[in-house]
Amino acid sequence: MKKEYRIKQSREIETIIKGKKFVSSKLITIYYKENETSHLRLAISVSKHLGNAVTRNMQKRRVRSVIRENLANIKPYDIFIICRNGSIEISSNLLKDEINKLLEKAHLFN
Repeated sequence: MKKEYRIKQSREIETIIKGKKFVSSKLITIYYKENETSHLRLAISVSKHLGNAVTRNMQKRRVRSVIRENLANIKPYDIFIICRNGSIEISSNLLKDEINKLLEKAHLFN
């Protein structure tokens, strides 16, 4: 994803979490906060307990691809996605369904 769509600084992630708006399932948790830009910004976290660096980076790529497919339909929010235990084992289609369901539950779709 382009730099303008990324959140890299930990203080920005902390402000999203402190906003206390989130939706969650067994596999994924999404924290969100409205931003002032005209597009969404994204941060993804995958715990070291879920596997080695190759596995964690693969999971981040899978999540980014789901977001990229829906990029035009998502409201301009700062979004922080946490992948939980078990999210690595599911197929890409189930991951896509899970993320879309949570985004819909949070009313982040246009």
